[in-house]
Amino acid sequence: MPGEKLLSISESQEGKGRSRNRKFLFGQFELDLDRGCLNHLGEEVYLRPKTFAVLQYLLEHPGKLVSREELMASVWSGVVVTDDSLAQCLIEIRRALGDDDHSMIRTVPRRGLILNVPVSREQATAGSIGENPTRSLSTGWKLAIALAVLAVLVLWWVLPERWAIDSETVVSPALPNSIAVLRFSDLGPDSDQVYLADGLSEEIMHLLAQNPALTVIARTSSFAVEGEPIDVIVERLGVSHVLEGSVRREGDKIRVTAQLIDAATSTHIWSRDFDRRLDEILDLQREIAQAVAGALEVSLVHGDDTFDVDPRAYELFLEGRFFKKRYADGDWFKAQQRFEQALDISPRFARAWVELASVIYFQLQNPLPHEKVIIDQDLLREKYHHAVKQALLFGPNLAEAHQRAAQYYSVNGQRELTLKHVQIARSIDPEHPQVRFSLANELRYIGRIDEANAIFREEIRKDPLNFGLRNNMVVFLIWAGRYEEALMEADVLLEFMPAEVAESHGVRLHMALVEILLENFNEAAELLDSFPESLQQTYLLAIVKHALGEQPESDAALEQLMSQADEAFGALYVAEILAYQGQHTKVFDWLEKISFGTHCSDLTLADYIYYSPFLSRLEGNPAWEEYRSDVLDFKKGCAFGLVTDSTD
Repeated sequence: MPGEKLLSISESQEGKGRSRNRKFLFGQFELDLDRGCLNHLGEEVYLRPKTFAVLQYLLEHPGKLVSREELMASVWSGVVVTDDSLAQCLIEIRRALGDDDHSMIRTVPRRGLILNVPVSREQATAGSIGENPTRSLSTGWKLAIALAVLAVLVLWWVLPERWAIDSETVVSPALPNSIAVLRFSDLGPDSDQVYLADGLSEEIMHLLAQNPALTVIARTSSFAVEGEPIDVIVERLGVSHVLEGSVRREGDKIRVTAQLIDAATSTHIWSRDFDRRLDEILDLQREIAQAVAGALEVSLVHGDDTFDVDPRAYELFLEGRFFKKRYADGDWFKAQQRFEQALDISPRFARAWVELASVIYFQLQNPLPHEKVIIDQDLLREKYHHAVKQALLFGPNLAEAHQRAAQYYSVNGQRELTLKHVQIARSIDPEHPQVRFSLANELRYIGRIDEANAIFREEIRKDPLNFGLRNNMVVFLIWAGRYEEALMEADVLLEFMPAEVAESHGVRLHMALVEILLENFNEAAELLDSFPESLQQTYLLAIVKHALGEQPESDAALEQLMSQADEAFGALYVAEILAYQGQHTKVFDWLEKISFGTHCSDLTLADYIYYSPFLSRLEGNPAWEEYRSDVLDFKKGCAFGLVTDSTD
C-alpha cells in the first residue's frame, strides 16, 4: 500500500555542489534526519514515522502557512486518508514538544498550520554528493547510511507496534492484536435472517472482548464499514486483523462461512465453512471465536452465562437486540417483547434481563417520536425494577448487570445503592466500556477534564466511527480549552458521518463556538447564518456581533435572549454574553437565576457552567470563584465514588 517515505519527504538536495540538511534545530529540540529521531536536551523522544514526517515538513517551512492538503499530499502521497490521521500526528507532536498552549504550532482554522518558532539547519558536507549525486558515496557516508538503515530495521523489528513496510514505504500502524468483526452477510433466499447474521457477529465480538489482551473494535464502527475494501477498513479502524463472514439458513440448518484476514497484507489467515443445526449456534459462535483467538495466540475466556440457555430463547434474544438497535417504528416495543419471550423460556438468562432493563430504560427516558405503542409508565417502571433485580440475581458477576442497577437507582435518587453497584461493576471488569464511561464522567464531574478526555480518547480508538462518542469529545475538548483539537474532531464528524451531522445542528454550532474562541469571528458568523434560529444560535450570534463591532445587532440578540431565557441554559447563555462583553457585575444577576434542583439530573448544566470558556473571563473575581466552587461541590456530590484525590 503506498505511503510516505520512511524518513524524509523532501530531504533536500538544494543543487549541485551544495550540502544536504541533516538536522533541524529549534528551541531545545533537534530533529535528526540521519537517525530518524527527535532529541530534547540530549534525550531521544520517540515519534511514529508519520508523525516524524509531519514535523519535518513543518520544520522545512517555518513561519509559512502550510495547508492541510499540502501536508497530507506530501506525507501521505498516494494514500487516501482523512484529517483524523493528521490530527493524531499533531496531537503527538504537541505532546512531544510540550506545546500545550499551541504557541509553537499554530492552527489557522480552515486554512492550515504555521510553525511559529525559529528554525536553524545543521548541515553536513556532502563530499562527492555535491559534485554528482549519482556517484558512489564516501566510506564514511556509506557507513552512516548503513547504520541508519540498520537502526530503522531494528526499530521496526522490536517495537510493539509494527509497521507494514514494502520496499520504500510505510503505512499507518495498527493496534497490535486488534480485530474488527465485520457484519456477517445474510445469504438466505429471503434475506430475512439479518438478525441472526448480526447476532452471530456481535456474539463473536462479545466472546473475543472478554480477553483484555485483544482489542476488539465496537459494533458501531465495525458495522459502519460494511462493504468497504479491506484497506479502507484498516485505515479507518486501525486494526491488525479483520473477521468477515456470511450466514445462510435453510430450515433448522445453518451454514456460516468465516474468513480471518491479516490487515497488513490483506491475505487470508484461514477461511472455513461451518455447517450446524440452528440449536448448535451457541457452540458454533464459540468455535469461531476460539479459532480466531488461536490464530491471534490469545486464550478465550470462559464464564458466559449464555451456555445454559435454551437455543429458542437465545434466538429470541438475538431478535430483541436487533430491534433494540435498529430504531425503526415500534422497534423498542418489539425488542421488549422478544426479551420477555426469551425469558419465559429461560428465566435464568441474565444477559436477557440486562437487555430488557436497558430497553425499558430507553422507553422511559427517551420515547421515540414515531413510537405508536401506548406505554403504561407505571407498569413499565415496575418491569424495569424487576428486570434489574433479576439481572443481579442471575448475573451477579456481570459488570453490565451492576451498571444497569446503578442506572436504575440513580434515576430513582437512591444514591447509596447507585454507588454500591457502580463500585461492584468496576471491581468485576474495570475495562468494560460502561465502567470506563462511568469513570470518565466522574473525572469530569470532579473537575479533572483532561483525565476524562484521555479515557474517552481510548474508547474512541476502539470505536472510531461512533457519532455520539466523537460529538461528546468535541464538547469535552472545548471544556478543556483544546480548541484546535475540538475543531479537528468536528471535521472528522463532518467527513465520516455527514448524514448524522446533517440531522443535528450541534456539531456545527460547536464549530461556530470554537471559531469564536479562536477569534475567527467572520467564519463563526458565516456558520451561524446557516442555522435556524434557536437559543444557542442567538447566544453565539450576540457574541459574534459584539466581537465584530456590530453592537446594535448584538444588543438586539441579547435582548431577544433575555426575553426567552429560562432558569437553566437560557440564563447561562445571557451570563456568558455579559461576561464576554465585560459586564461582570450583571453576570451574577443571571447566574443567580439558575435553579439547581436537589437531583443530579442538573449535572449537565453544572458542567457547562463550571467549564464555560466565557465565564472563565471572571477568573480572579472572588464572587465567581466562590460560585464556581459551589458548582464543583454540587458536581462532586453527584459523583460515583470511584475516584479519590490520590487516584492516578
